[in-house]
Amino acid sequence: MAFYLAGVPTANFFTGSHAEYHSPRDIPEMVNYEGVARVLTAVRSLTDLLVDSKLPMVKYVKVAGAQNRLEGRSFRVYLGTVPDYSQEGVKGVRISGASKDSPAEKAGLKDKDIITEFGGTKIENLYDYVYTLQSVKPNQETIMKILRDGKPLELKITPKLKE
Repeated sequence: MAFYLAGVPTANFFTGSHAEYHSPRDIPEMVNYEGVARVLTAVRSLTDLLVDSKLPMVKYVKVAGAQNRLEGRSFRVYLGTVPDYSQEGVKGVRISGASKDSPAEKAGLKDKDIITEFGGTKIENLYDYVYTLQSVKPNQETIMKILRDGKPLELKITPKLKE
């Protein structure tokens, strides 16, 4: 994701999700190992094709998401923020980007922004952020305070109803 958000062409491979995906209860026994083997075979085939062929240079294209099916499975609203999960030492929630055509992109959120307040609630960690996502109203402009390069900014963002 970091390469994609930096404008580097990427290919993402995924074996699917489950109810505990990316939660503290996501344990090794839940990994789809057969799917991993199939993905590795596909990656090798793609790599061989790219190395051995005279295909034109791969170009970066930012694509619109399907409101990121895994983001906030229980959330009522969608913002399109992509959290940076390396939050160590950060007071707030640092993001690694915004999905194309999302409320976050339209509000002007950028890579490395740190969300410090949303909808009147101070954000000190990812849990605070999740709480606010469950409490704000869709289609109603909301104030989001961020730090960008250490400087405070106030943005207006309009959450969408999760479809």
